[in-house]
Amino acid sequence: SPWGMLTGVRPAKVASEIFSFVGNRERTEEILHSVYDVSAEKASLCTEVSLAEKRLIPSPEKSRKACSIYIAIPFCPSRCAYCSFVSFTSPNLLSLIPDYLDSLCADIEFIASAAAEALKQRPHRIRTVYIGGGTPTTLDEFQLDRLLTALSTSFGGNAFPEFTVEAGRPDTITREKLAVLKKHKVTRISVNTQTLNDDVLRSIGRSHSADDFYRAYEIAKTSGIPDINVDLIAALPGETPESALRGTRRITDLAPRNITVHSFSVKKSAELRSKKTYD
Repeated sequence: SPWGMLTGVRPAKVASEIFSFVGNRERTEEILHSVYDVSAEKASLCTEVSLAEKRLIPSPEKSRKACSIYIAIPFCPSRCAYCSFVSFTSPNLLSLIPDYLDSLCADIEFIASAAAEALKQRPHRIRTVYIGGGTPTTLDEFQLDRLLTALSTSFGGNAFPEFTVEAGRPDTITREKLAVLKKHKVTRISVNTQTLNDDVLRSIGRSHSADDFYRAYEIAKTSGIPDINVDLIAALPGETPESALRGTRRITDLAPRNITVHSFSVKKSAELRSKKTYD
């Protein structure tokens, strides 16, 4: 393998650790090549990514003065065949959303109250807020408004430097929901099609088509939310190199602010694993 022994998902982390000791790009690449058996090309790429991260990630001193908030919405309109996240999709479990939202808003208020005294002792500022899932936009616009209002009320406003809501599934995106996100100063959303191959979308349990993605992307683009991310998954079952390349080119033509490419991986609790196809 051109990546040698670096078989995990974050090889640049290894490069960063090496660089912190040797302080030299050439030496870092040499160690990746000679010790970890990474090819010269991948060692160079890995180190380049590491140095790019170093420019973006705050120093430890600044990091200690910042904190982040993650809020989970563990509900989806349907379950993808490759997914292993804790997420509820059946009509019976989706009916729990109102009760979950009641508890979540109470939890946000409690955490904010408990954190307030600690933050007085050691001043921090909230640098990032990320609402993930599941699929947060499984909530309707009124539920989203309630959640974001509870967040801004509890934490003293919602002008967070980076405020992400993972819209995720194109079939859950509406103008009304994105208008709510814009009102609450969300700065970034994800519109994740995973592939533009309709046959593959059906086979992995996505309840949307490529056309649905384009509709959702247009809504996102005109919403006024500044940063749009699109997720793709490489090597999904049934995807060919040619169809993947066509889809990727169509996505890049849209010019989203970010494109995230994941490699296909089947987790232990995924439906595809239960079919014994990927044991």
